[in-house]
Amino acid sequence: MSNQSRIYTYIHMFVPNDQDADDLMQETASTLWEKFDSFQPGTDFASWAVTIARYKILNYRRRKKNTAMLFSSQTVEAIEACAVEQMQQDMPGKDYLRQCLEELSEQDRSLIQMRYWHSVAVKTLAHRLGRSPNGLYGSLSRILLLLINCIRQKSTAEERL
Repeated sequence: MSNQSRIYTYIHMFVPNDQDADDLMQETASTLWEKFDSFQPGTDFASWAVTIARYKILNYRRRKKNTAMLFSSQTVEAIEACAVEQMQQDMPGKDYLRQCLEELSEQDRSLIQMRYWHSVAVKTLAHRLGRSPNGLYGSLSRILLLLINCIRQKSTAEERL
């Protein structure tokens, strides 16, 4: 997965609106370009870029504070911590994610694949499934938290070995 894809996926985890996610990706790319001199060669570019994206997301959340957000602040922090950790440990995270996806119900796995692998907008997906967008956001949130917890458990179990 390219760094751009990683950053966009990270942004889209917290900003479900496609247009807003695209705008934040543009803002992040612009800031990365402006601050590139501060990047330390030999360090993890993706982690540095995600940190910048994180601040863009926080600013977005502040601007939209009167709008209902998909995740609470605590949930956002937990997901961010896990996402950054997994980017730093790229290969094991992919294996854990694959294993955890297999543990989901067929319905949950299909929902995640349609939304994130095939980039089907929530509104479109909700219409296809005969559900409300808010209900679908709730389901996606629940499934993402299941995946995060599963990945953490597998990571912790491996560290003990």
